[in-house]
Amino acid sequence: MGLRFSALITGTALAVSSLSHATPPPHAATVKPIPSKTGPIKTNSHDSGPSNPAAPISVDGLAQVTAILAYCSQVDRPDAGKYAQALANILAGHSSLEIKVDESSSFYGAGARSINLQLASLPVSSVVSACKSFLAGR
Repeated sequence: MGLRFSALITGTALAVSSLSHATPPPHAATVKPIPSKTGPIKTNSHDSGPSNPAAPISVDGLAQVTAILAYCSQVDRPDAGKYAQALANILAGHSSLEIKVDESSSFYGAGARSINLQLASLPVSSVVSACKSFLAGR
């Protein structure tokens, strides 16, 4: 027992010593970004940048979320208001001008069309179930 405890203490001491002499990770400026394949990600440099820069959303992502929640509103009419509120919560902090600019983008149109085609190919009962699970937080 004493030998295992001693090995544990020695291992811990070596790990702490190694961490204290470790070189820091590279600065973010040295990391090269990966280009987006789904459209620009909005940042503060965007002409109509989000008023909450901690929560950027891509144009394609906006199109997908909007299309999905709109479809949920259609197939689950009793809870349509809840889907509208969910979208409002997601878009909180983004100006209406920013959203309008994004909605006029070709990336937005392509993203919405893609999601609508995928949703139309699914059984409505499956979509309703998934929508209700979203509202339930599952």
